[in-house]
Amino acid sequence: MDWHTGETQYLERGVGKGSVVAAEGMLYTLSERGQMGLVPAMPEGHEVVSQFRLPSRGEGPVFAHPVVSGGRLYLRHGEYLYCYDIDRDPEASCHSGQRATDLKAATCAMNVPISAD
Repeated sequence: MDWHTGETQYLERGVGKGSVVAAEGMLYTLSERGQMGLVPAMPEGHEVVSQFRLPSRGEGPVFAHPVVSGGRLYLRHGEYLYCYDIDRDPEASCHSGQRATDLKAATCAMNVPISAD
């Protein structure tokens, strides 16, 4: 959408209906069906460059928004919280400062049920 005129610039399906968060020039899109997609934030179009499906542990649609903080991607589905290390390329050294551009390569650092206690 053009922010000045409100005119639609392009329409793309992406991962489907869901939520989105922008961080470091990328859009992290999460569909209600648990499909996670990575899209470069650019005015020319919407191209999913990497994607994966959340583990099928939570029940029902995925309504929580993705959160990117401290080099990690946090995703919640039902009572489960998933944390993916997206701060660097897994093939790079720990001090390279490179950011992952392939979500399939992101490391799952945590996969725990959320307790009501």
